[in-house]
Amino acid sequence: MSGRSKSERPFRIFDEGARQDLPWRAYSEVERAIERCLALIYWLKVGNSYTVYDARSSRAIIQVTRRIAGLQFYQDQKGRLS
Repeated sequence: MSGRSKSERPFRIFDEGARQDLPWRAYSEVERAIERCLALIYWLKVGNSYTVYDARSSRAIIQVTRRIAGLQFYQDQKGRLS
């Protein structure tokens, strides 16, 4: 990630289908990460999901899934990625 540490840009976007972080998608503010996640998921096929998480603690902030009639939002009770 271009030499930046997890503490500088801790909020990442994770592709649930590919099971990996999206390249060059690390943000310093959670609001920007969620905003960009929503913009990116608009172009996905129905059924695909992205998760915004904090790389410092591996805490899932929000998971968004593309559905036919819109978007489905989900947050785990524990707030951790599995």
